[in-house]
Amino acid sequence: MRIHLEKKLILFLLLSLILVLAGCQEDSAGNTETNPPEQETPSEEKPNEKDEEEQKSQEETDNSGNDEQLLDTIINTPPIPETIEGVVNYPIGELAHIKSTTEEAGEYLKEIPPLSEDASEEEMTQYVNYIYALFKVDYESPDSLLESMEIMNADNPDEVTNKELQKDQYNVIIALDASGSMANYIGDKTMMDIAKEAINEYVGSLPENANVGLRVYGHEGTGSDADKQLSCDANELIYELGSFDKSSFETALNPIKPAGWTPLASALEQSAEDLKKFSSENSRNVIYFVSDGIETCDGNPVEAAKAAKASGMDPIVNIIGFGVNNEDSKKLKEIADAAGGNYADVHNQSQLNEQFSKSVDEVLKWQAWHTKSQSEVANNYHENFFGLNAWENKWMSKNIHFSLSASTAITILSNENLITYDQKYWMDDLLKEKFKKQEKLVKNLYNKLFELNKENYNNKMDEIYKIYKKNSQ
Repeated sequence: MRIHLEKKLILFLLLSLILVLAGCQEDSAGNTETNPPEQETPSEEKPNEKDEEEQKSQEETDNSGNDEQLLDTIINTPPIPETIEGVVNYPIGELAHIKSTTEEAGEYLKEIPPLSEDASEEEMTQYVNYIYALFKVDYESPDSLLESMEIMNADNPDEVTNKELQKDQYNVIIALDASGSMANYIGDKTMMDIAKEAINEYVGSLPENANVGLRVYGHEGTGSDADKQLSCDANELIYELGSFDKSSFETALNPIKPAGWTPLASALEQSAEDLKKFSSENSRNVIYFVSDGIETCDGNPVEAAKAAKASGMDPIVNIIGFGVNNEDSKKLKEIADAAGGNYADVHNQSQLNEQFSKSVDEVLKWQAWHTKSQSEVANNYHENFFGLNAWENKWMSKNIHFSLSASTAITILSNENLITYDQKYWMDDLLKEKFKKQEKLVKNLYNKLFELNKENYNNKMDEIYKIYKKNSQ
């Protein structure tokens, strides 16, 4: 009985299992009919991916072409110039107007093809040349300075007109030697009398607006040693520097008699002091010495003459040696030369009159030319000097900014991994070397032009002085 029940149970389980399996198959079939299997369709993303790949490939091709073109430009960039002319004529760079630290410059520099790690020095030099070319600034040519230094103007004397002369004030001091030797005779007249006549004639021929002064020296005491101090101290302005009055002038001059020693140095010093009262920018100052001998009062007339020349009044110092021997003549000429003036020997009344009656206008004309020409040459010299300094300062200032921009650009290349760290230092060193050479070129040219300016100035001043001396004696 028990066995029979177990068989029924097993049979029931088998039937149940069959029914379950049959139900699963029907569901599967139903699903097959209502939901047919989906067919694969091409993904919508695949065509886009292909386009992007093609676009990327095209861009890479274009970039490769651009890189090749830029690389060709880098290779063919002219080397950094090594002369002033070369620097001036080198084309101004595309980025000269901006700083290398700006975003615009950075974007431009990023387009530069990377340099291979094993690049040769030649290749690195080409990159340095290219950076130099990109930021090259505009430098001023020194040609105008050279032209200016070769031209130092001096007026033709004929261009100094009478009208121009008349606007100037003329101040004339007559310094008369009244030492004892002036009592010597030439013919039937004493040297003192001859000198007085010539002086009166001379001052009467001066322009009406001229200021005239009369100084005598050595007119006290005698030629004895006992009277030496008295005579050497005798140095007197007997006609105050001012408008000429014939009567007053003769009244002051006529009583003077030959007396003692010859204090020539102190007379020259005091005559220069007399002129200072009337000296101005438009003054023409003349000192006329009439002497029959040299200094006998232990003074130093050569030093006094140099001091007169350096006083700023630029006086014409004319010394007339009246009846002096050759040795004294040389010494008097030395005094005149030290003062930048003129010397003449005379031995009789005719020669003295001739020397005094020399065209006053002509002498003053050459003096005006001399002063004006010296002033113009001095002005040219100073203009050239300041122009040269300005040129050098501008050049050096631009060089500093230019070198900084170029060096910063190389740093950017390194930061963008377009060059290695070692390449950066090598290129920086090369760039610094090139800029130092350019600075040296500028310094050398500055020194050359400085010396040229000074040499031209000295030569022109000598030329003017020689022309003046030749025509004013």
